[in-house]
Amino acid sequence: MIRTTLAKFGCAAVAGVSLLGVTTVAAAPDAVAKATPPSVIILTNSSSGSTVVAVKGDIVRVKLTATGGVHWTEASVVPSTSVPPLVKTSDGVTSTGSSVTNFKVVGYGSAQLEAIGTPTCTPSVCPTYVVLWEATVDVPVVDPPPPST
Repeated sequence: MIRTTLAKFGCAAVAGVSLLGVTTVAAAPDAVAKATPPSVIILTNSSSGSTVVAVKGDIVRVKLTATGGVHWTEASVVPSTSVPPLVKTSDGVTSTGSSVTNFKVVGYGSAQLEAIGTPTCTPSVCPTYVVLWEATVDVPVVDPPPPST
């Protein structure tokens, strides 16, 4: 009703509504908020052990490169008792042993990510060790303000 009234009567209707004790905010048509693309947080081999802060809507990309004879699995969220704030959207492992996994931030809280690296076996030797890659993504309940410019 207020929107229809504003369209018919303009500013006079806003003044009349304000007199009734109802507070309204009318934005000019050209002041519509523009959607910003999500930030992409990239975690790599050297990010193991780190903690990053994300906000809802961000993309967390784990890119692990096969080096030193280690092939990686795709990253995954370590199971916990709470609902993780991340959802896996895509993953893949190349024939050379590198992996890329994408997660979308959909909630608040903290999630631990992990991937496992295994050595490359040859016909005569297969080393018996694994490498654990892990990182933590924190999504605070109150999103941090945008960086000041």
